[in-house]
Amino acid sequence: MVTMKLFEETRTRLLWLLPLAKTIHRLTATQLIATVTIFIVGQVSLVTAMFLPLKAILLLASNGVPRYLSGFVTHETKDAFIVVLVIGALLAYGVYMLCERIIADQLRRGAARILAQNKKLWLFPNEQTLIRTHYLRFCRIVASVILFALATGLGFLVAPLVFSAVLVVVIFEYVLADRFLRRDSAFTAMIVKTFREDRSRFFTILANLNFLIGFVLLFAQFLSSDSRNVIIAILTFLLLRQMTNRLRLAVQDFIALSDDRYRINPLFHTNMRYAPPANRQQESFLQGMSLERRSLWIPDVLASVTGAKRTEIAQSLWNDTASLGIAAFDIRMRPGETKTYDFFLRCFSSTQQHLAEHEAKLFESPTPPSIAPRYLGRSMVGDSIVHVFKGLPAEQPTGPVFNRRLRKLLRACEQTPLSTDLRDSYLRTHRTLSQRLEAALIERLGLAVENAADREVLDFLRTTLPVISRDLASLPMVLDNSDLTRPFCRIDDEGNLIAWAWHRWKIDVHTARTLDTTEGKPLRLEPMTAIPEDLMYGDTARRILASRLLCLESASRRGMLREGLGIAREIRGMWERLSAPLECASTSE
Repeated sequence: MVTMKLFEETRTRLLWLLPLAKTIHRLTATQLIATVTIFIVGQVSLVTAMFLPLKAILLLASNGVPRYLSGFVTHETKDAFIVVLVIGALLAYGVYMLCERIIADQLRRGAARILAQNKKLWLFPNEQTLIRTHYLRFCRIVASVILFALATGLGFLVAPLVFSAVLVVVIFEYVLADRFLRRDSAFTAMIVKTFREDRSRFFTILANLNFLIGFVLLFAQFLSSDSRNVIIAILTFLLLRQMTNRLRLAVQDFIALSDDRYRINPLFHTNMRYAPPANRQQESFLQGMSLERRSLWIPDVLASVTGAKRTEIAQSLWNDTASLGIAAFDIRMRPGETKTYDFFLRCFSSTQQHLAEHEAKLFESPTPPSIAPRYLGRSMVGDSIVHVFKGLPAEQPTGPVFNRRLRKLLRACEQTPLSTDLRDSYLRTHRTLSQRLEAALIERLGLAVENAADREVLDFLRTTLPVISRDLASLPMVLDNSDLTRPFCRIDDEGNLIAWAWHRWKIDVHTARTLDTTEGKPLRLEPMTAIPEDLMYGDTARRILASRLLCLESASRRGMLREGLGIAREIRGMWERLSAPLECASTSE
């Protein structure tokens, strides 16, 4: 069952909205005021453009002139007045279209200013579009609240009874919803399910119901009035419609905006990191990957993909993928007493299906052919996707073979161009390496210093880190992949496992221990810090160095200080090897 305290939930979301409003006002005050003002003008123009043709049609259909227009329209000027109404409607619609163009330009500028102050890694796909969408949603909330206040205020002047009654109904609905949502019942669960499945339709029905109540009161008041002022009635009708519509739009945008606050916080605030909420789908996925359950579905998956007879599992070990929503397994099947067959499985939850499609295309493509494993196919387990590969991780790759394949992979990566949005994200990432590795994180490593060698490493970071950051900022923007942090596992032609994280601007290369040497423990991927000399060239070496810098930041933030000092030593060795040719060149000159 589902319960919710609506008052507390509303208060929590409003308190979250206040810092966001301050940040947006601080960064984009001019764009915010312009967008809200132009949005209001555009909405008024749109209502006018819809209302004037209606009056023109009514005048054309009538034989005479309505009484409320008889003061300035006669039978002789009726046709000219209709032409004026039509031209006015066209002009109003033109103003609305112009406002939409100006709003789009202001949104682009505002999103660029917000993005420029964000000193973080590239976080989400289509980051600039995401910021623009939420920025527009915030501006719409402000404009809708202003229009709601104006419509309600004018409504109290022309028809106080009608608008008071509608507001009382809205408050009653809110209190009633709070009472219902606190009760753990099937009816509450049904209401919540309906709301989640089609929120827009739910609010539209509610707004139309409120408008209908107000319209009935307005109609009754109009019939019981002696004067029966048509102009006041029409004005009240328009204000009532605007009040209910603007309230609906403001609430819808507010809920949609606050629902995505976990992504909005790191995008709009420089002092916040991405902290996703608990995901029940992921918990269900992980339970399905447990030893008891996977022992049931893995034989069926292998039989469906390979076409062989269903065979029980002899051994299945978890292979850590370092990504929530993705699981990998090393499977050993034993169809007979002496024969065994080994498979490697990657499983994707329903939230990672886009990545499953991307990986399938990557494995099925011919690039890079010498490193790609033998991909057998994929199957479904519930709403999860499973990729099946032939073979298991074997011994650590031999030096010459590994070097040839790695060099071919790196050069294939370097030939993949970046899109415009990713290029901007790349530039922001490298320009802010020194800011993300702020002095406090470096000084934190000092707590784990035990000897003179540790102090030398710490002094090296203090003095050389700005130089390293400037050097990495000049890396060419060449890598492209839909994923940022998840490692890809490959088995080469000789059965050796090579795992690497193929990033947009850095490369993490790993080796893995064999299934037989893990002694029942999960297979661990360990960073390859001792990269062969002939691979430490130019941009490749700098990408690996950038990866180690991010590992240093992560270790320091997590409190893994001894690990951080170890990474710092690796960074120092890499930098000395990289800077040695530069020093030799300057000496020869």
